[in-house]
Parts: sequence; C-alpha cells; structure tokens
Amino acid sequence: MKATLSVQTGPLKDARFQKAAAQKAASQNAVIQNAAWWRTFALCALLCLPLACEKSESAPPANSNGERPTGTTPTTNDLFLDAVGRGELAEVRAYLNERGASIQARDGLGNSALLLAARKTDHLELVKFLYAADPQALDAGDNRDRTPLSWAAHFDRAPIIAYLLQAGAQIEKKDLGGNTALMYAAMRDARKSAELLLKHGADVNAQNDLCDTGLMLAASKGHVAMVALLVKHQADPGYEDREGRTVQDRLQHIDAATREKIESLLKQAPRSAMNPACDRK
Repeated sequence: MKATLSVQTGPLKDARFQKAAAQKAASQNAVIQNAAWWRTFALCALLCLPLACEKSESAPPANSNGERPTGTTPTTNDLFLDAVGRGELAEVRAYLNERGASIQARDGLGNSALLLAARKTDHLELVKFLYAADPQALDAGDNRDRTPLSWAAHFDRAPIIAYLLQAGAQIEKKDLGGNTALMYAAMRDARKSAELLLKHGADVNAQNDLCDTGLMLAASKGHVAMVALLVKHQADPGYEDREGRTVQDRLQHIDAATREKIESLLKQAPRSAMNPACDRK
C-alpha cells in the first residue's frame, strides 16, 4: 500500500515542481524583458528628446511669402509678428510684455518687427514703439537686404520715411540687387517718398547692379511726374545701363503720348561731361 502511494505521489511532485519552475522562469523572463524595454525607452528618450524639443520650440519653415504652412501651430513669435503686420499696437505690447514674444523675432523672409510695420502698415506710433524697443533693427535688412526705409519708400509711406530718416536710417543702403530706397520710390511712382529722400540728400544718380538709375526706372515705367521730379533734382539722362542703353533708349515700349512728355523733360535735364562707366561684368 505504501509502495503504491509513493508511485502515485512521485509524478505529482514532479509536475508541481516543473510548473513552479516554469512560472519562475516566465517571471524572470518578464522581468528581463521589462528591463530591456525600459532601457530601450530611456535610450530613445535620451536621443530623441532634444530633437522633439527643438521641433516644438521652432516654427515650421515658411513658404516663399513668409507664411506658415496651413495646419501648423503658430509660435508666440509668429503671433507677435502677425499682430505687427496688422498694425495692432496694443496686441503687440501684450505679446512683448506679457506673453514672452521676442523683439528679435524674424519671420520666414527675415523680416524684423520694425520692418514689417514699415512694410505693411501706415501706423507711425507702432513704428516708433518698435524702434524704441529694438534700435538695431533700423537698418537691418530682410533676406534680400531690404530695410524698413526701402519698404516704406516702396509703398510711399512718407510719414514713416520721415521718422526713419530722423532716427538715422542709412539713406543710400542698397539691397542685394544694388537698389536704394530712392530707386524703389522711382519705380513705384512714390513721389512723396522720393521728395523726402531727395530733400535729405539721396543720390539721384545712384546706380544698381544693372547700372539702372532712378531716372531710368521711372521713365521706363512711364511715370511722367516722377521723371519731372528727378530731373528737377539734377538727374542725368546720359547714364548708360549694363546693356549700354540710356534712358532715351528705354522709352521704346512706352505709348507715344507718354514718351513725348518724358522726352520733353529729358531735354531740360543737365548732362555731365563724363558719366561713370558701368561695370558690365
């Protein structure tokens, strides 16, 4: 009877032992796998967190117009610059004083807050506020090296031009194409801006990288009143562009009536005995 009992209980003990051993092994494997998972997670966090932080702190790349892609979350600086472009002075103050925006912020085209105010608004008080907050932005250019003065001239914002000049803006500073603020005023027929710039000593015969003068640019677009203003301030029609053309040669595509008026004005203009040679590289 005892022998029979030992034969029956022996296998039972073995089964229980094997089951316990299997459970212990499974538990140990789970611990090992869990530890491995946490090590992998920690390594990933160590490697990926800086990249994630960088992405969260920087805005998505802008398109060619300086705008953020649709569906992206704007940063505080984006919202600040947007408020500047809309001319919302109170909102701009709040972003700088309460919401942590940086006066050094730039958009995707390299525009500073001061430049955006001069480019997109007629808000003189906003321009004054931003200049006081960031004087270094006075002559800072965008990605094309166009300054607040250049853009103000482009859109004929005479009061802003007067303030920027009073603040000491460089009147002859050129962009990447060699264009001055007066050249943009001439191209755009921005006469109030041109008068201010000329009054403050802008070089009426300055040339850009294509050797165009303000007179050439104005005449080729048929801006009769601008041509008259430039001629009054001693613009010289004898200058040649990179292709060897004078302002007279640039009138061929203008309608006959306009061309006749401009030619009459050019006859009154002084011509220097020797004009600077154009660099035709």
